[in-house]
This record gives sequence, structure tokens and C-alpha cells, in this order.
Amino acid sequence: MSMKAKAVLCAATAVAGLALAAPQSSAATYPTTPFTVSYGATYAQGTITWYGRSAGVSGSLRSLASSDCRSVYAWTTDKAISEPPLGQGTSPEQCGDAIKPFSLVLPADVPGGAAYTWVCLAYGNGVPITPDSPGCKHYLHP
Repeated sequence: MSMKAKAVLCAATAVAGLALAAPQSSAATYPTTPFTVSYGATYAQGTITWYGRSAGVSGSLRSLASSDCRSVYAWTTDKAISEPPLGQGTSPEQCGDAIKPFSLVLPADVPGGAAYTWVCLAYGNGVPITPDSPGCKHYLHP
């Protein structure tokens, strides 16, 4: 094989190697829904991310020293809102004057994932303040 042919073969191999090593830009994007729940001057706000078999609930939780401790309680359901929930979770208890991030991943292991995600402000022990208030809302999968 001539030197020129070897050089061409070497260059072609290098270019092919670079193409194979390049990062793939086909990362999956998932639908999101903003949420806000409040009770008095305390609140949780952020984003629900709808994955195939789970839902992520993340955002900021505001607590006040003049109120009881707060946490975020959330759960997922199917279209029929069957009991028990598909998945549920509670953020860590937060007390005092603070705004801190939280993040939950809620299972929804059914075809298509969760149809609804419910997000509630809760007392520090995880008990929802009241399901029939602006402190507790449900959100439909887009």
C-alpha cells in the first residue's frame, strides 16, 4: 500500500472515530407543568416533570417561624383516581423563616405513567393541611 493510500485511510479512520465519539444530542425531553400551592404566607412552587413511569416534583418550599413546620406531600394517580395512590412522597420537614429547595420522585408504574399528580402543603409530620384549600391541588398530565 502506498504512503498516500495509508494517509487517506488513516484520516478516514480518524474522522469516523470522531463521529462515533461525539455526544448524542437526542436526550429525551419530558413534559412539565408548573405548580403553586399556598396556605397563608407559606407556599410550595415549582415544576412537575412527567416521566414514563414516575413524576418528579421539585421546587421551593417557604416556611415561617410564626407558622407550624411545613413539608410538601405529593402523590400520583391513574385516570380513575384509584386508591391507593400509584406513588407518594413527603419532603423533609422545614421550620422557621426559610425558603429551601425540595425534590421528590413519585412512582407511577402503569402504562403511560401518572394521569394526575397531587401536590399539598403539609404540616411538618407530612399530614396535608387541608385537601380542600389552595394548599392542595391536583395537576393533569399534559
